[in-house]
Order: sequence, then C-alpha cells, then structure tokens
Amino acid sequence: MFLFTVLPQLYNLSYMVVNRKHKLTEVSRSVYSYLRLAAALFFFCTFPEVPATASSLTVWSHQPKDTQKAISYLIRQFNARNPNITIRLNKSQNDFSLASYVEGDRGDTGKPAADIFIADSLLMTRWMHKGMLKSIKPNEYADRIFPIALESVTDARRQLWGVPVLLGHHLMLYVNKKMIPSPPKKVSEMIKIAKDLESLKGVRGLAFDLANPYWFVPILAGYGQNSFLKQLPVIDRAAVEKAFIFVHDMKFRWKLILDNCDYLCGVDRFVNSKVGMLVGGDWEFTRIRSKLGTNLAVVKLPLLDATNQPLKSLAYSVAVFFHRSLAGDELKDANKFAKYLVSDAAQQYLMRRGDMLPSVAPISRRSIVRKNWSMSRRLAALESSVSMPVDSKVQFLLRQFRIQLSQVLAGRQQPAAAASLVQKAMQEKYQGDQPEKSL
Repeated sequence: MFLFTVLPQLYNLSYMVVNRKHKLTEVSRSVYSYLRLAAALFFFCTFPEVPATASSLTVWSHQPKDTQKAISYLIRQFNARNPNITIRLNKSQNDFSLASYVEGDRGDTGKPAADIFIADSLLMTRWMHKGMLKSIKPNEYADRIFPIALESVTDARRQLWGVPVLLGHHLMLYVNKKMIPSPPKKVSEMIKIAKDLESLKGVRGLAFDLANPYWFVPILAGYGQNSFLKQLPVIDRAAVEKAFIFVHDMKFRWKLILDNCDYLCGVDRFVNSKVGMLVGGDWEFTRIRSKLGTNLAVVKLPLLDATNQPLKSLAYSVAVFFHRSLAGDELKDANKFAKYLVSDAAQQYLMRRGDMLPSVAPISRRSIVRKNWSMSRRLAALESSVSMPVDSKVQFLLRQFRIQLSQVLAGRQQPAAAASLVQKAMQEKYQGDQPEKSL
C-alpha cells in the first residue's frame, strides 16, 4: 500500500524537478509508468486473503457447576482464537433434556438442535444405539488419552464414539484420621476397625451404600470378576451369589449397613464426624476436604481377603460427542474444538477448575498433578478401577442388581435366590445373544 500511494507521489515531485532543470525526454515517463505498475502488483499480491466462510456450532452440556463454568470459559477462549468458528453453548438443567437436544431440530433448517454434546460417557449407549452419533478416528487421540478413558467411549467392536476430556467418577475410601489413624488395606481390617469404632467410641464405623448397584459392582470385582461386564449376557452366577452373601453379612452379621441412609446421607454423616469411614465417589472430594481438612485420608478401595483382589470401582469420563449430521468443514471445526479441549493448557485448566482428573495421560505425570494432594490421591485410587462398558446390557443388569439388593437387605430374599433371579432375567431378556467379540 505504501508503494502504491506514497512512492508514486514522491516520484511525481522528483519528475517535475528533474524535467524542469534538465528537460529530460520521455524516458522518465516510462520509468514512472513501470513504477506505478510495480506498486499495483505489490498491492494486489499482498492484499489480505478473504476470510473463509464462518461456521457456527451449538454445544449441549450438562455438568456440575464448577465443570460447567470451566467449559464455558474454554469455549470463549476457543472462539477468540478462532474468529471463523463460533461455538454456542446451551446449558441443560438435567439429563432429561436428552431427547429435545439429540432428536430435535432448528426449525425449518433441518439441522440438529446441537452439533456437539459434552456429557458423561454413561449417556453414550443410548445415543449410539439410536444412531445419533458420529464415529471418531481412534488414532487421532490414542497416544494422548488414558486407556481407561478411551474404553469408556469405545464399543465392543473397538469403534470410538467420543473424545474424553475429563476422567473419574470412581469410588474411593475416605477415612477420618482423627478417629482412624491408619486406613485399612484389606476388607477384613475395614470391618474390624468399623466394629471397634462403634463398640469403643459409640460412633458408626462405615457408610457403604450397598443398596446401590454402582457400589455393589466393586464387590463382584473383588471375587475375581474384573471383566464380567464384558461377557454379558453371560454372568458368573457363583460370583454374583458370593457378592450377595457379602452384602447380606454386612447387614445382618456385621451390622455395618446404616438403616434408611443412602449415599448422600452417608456423606453428610461422614463430613459431620458421625461416621469413621466412607466408600464414596471422587466427585465429593472437594466438599469432604473442605469440612475435614487435614483430618482426611483418601485411599483406594481395600483388598478382598478371600481372593486377594481389590474392590474395583467402575469409572467413566466426561466426553465430547459429535452429532451424526456433522460433515465437511463443520466436522473439521468440531474436531478442532475437541482437540483444543485435550490440549495441555485446556486440560490443566479443566483439572484446576472442573475438579476432575485430566483425561490426557502426559498431564497426569507432571508435577502439577503429583504435587496436588487432591489429584494425586484420586489418581492413585483410579488405578484400581475399571471402565464402564459401552453396552445397554450393563444398564439392564445394574437395574436387576438394584431390585435384588433391596430384597436381600430387607431380609426378604436369600443371596442364592437373588443370584438365580438375576441370571434368569438376563437369560429371558437376551435369549440367544452372545457376548460381542472385538474385531
């Protein structure tokens, strides 16, 4: 632009001066013409490129308050860094908005109500079986993301359906160090400490919500059935019966089940020092730590003495999912957004503000995690967890567990009969089905 406007004017002035003094020929006019042509070419060659057509993508998200705030901030940062991409966030109050977001449309446009979903991987099974999701190339993320996180969004045929951005939702053992200086390492120790605490100090020893199937599954894992959920609809009836016997004994033999007290009740009692130990989720860590402070110890679930196997909790992720309609530039932009959320900077921000473990493995090995008391304890507990399988049969099985657990804990059903009824329900529901084999 400088050559096009300023230089010709300077040459004009010099031309008039030189021509007046020396009365030059038409050579100067030729030089001047060439200079104007060069300036014009320079101007057009360096003219800013016309921006690409801007794309607009809508995100659906339902997460706890801190996580939602962190996601909102990162979306604003992404938009600022990518002026040709606009991510619009729609916040949902609950998971029941699923149908209106996934199956809805934007009026006459025929487009989905949301292009991208940021949600717990537990919701993926329904979306996947409804054919609402776009599959993702695993090799784009396999080298960075925790295997347990990838498993939470990978089906039995090894197809990836989401990009995990946060990890956790696993169970841990919380211990009040003021009451129990040394946390138990085995189930037998946990039971003895709990009973001694009640008899010597008059304080309930343990809150363990065994009426909830999510808390029941670690008992099954303790009996060596670490991969039983991947073999459905076939179940190990003997292992299920042993797990029901354990629940029955916790209630009627050792009397360690709190009556009329679910998980939330157990958390309240623990933070108010009315219970010495709590089998609780990592999502409650911040609240519990704020109440107990340095009196809190957090360890992984103990070993089951009969098998010397750990009680392995289920774990799942918060992931980014793409609607099946995404294609072309919109799909590229959606992938760009997902990759931004698993970048080092975004992962560290999500970890600090979202109060969950990062899904990216390299981040977990950095000092920012190792020196963080909260994250290091939760990461250690995660090591003895297994990923929640992507299978609708799992959801059905957990519902059957819930039904029979209520009966066993009420004393209306014996463990052997409960195990038989679970097996029968699976056989009738999935008669003729076989476990899916990985390709």
